[in-house]
Amino acid sequence: HLPFQLVRKVIKKRTRVYITSMMNLHNYGAKIKTASRDPFEKYIGRAWYRFLDDHNPRVGDLLVFNMYHPSDYINVKLIRERDRRDNYHQKLNRRYP
Repeated sequence: HLPFQLVRKVIKKRTRVYITSMMNLHNYGAKIKTASRDPFEKYIGRAWYRFLDDHNPRVGDLLVFNMYHPSDYINVKLIRERDRRDNYHQKLNRRYP
């Protein structure tokens, strides 16, 4: 499901967006579906699952989402846990050699 504030302020009545992978710049055309119980409850179906199949996020990985208003693109960046851990250790080594 998409966050309520995103739906209310940015998505509004849109029926399509593109999920852009910031790793390979591939765009996944996505239909925005509205839940029957609430007009502000929206979700993306197949396109999101194609993104997940292509990038295979794991427990501990971080997904960062950006959407600029007005835009039809949701930018998604996957940061692997090992990359975050390695970056943290590099910063520590520079700070305390």
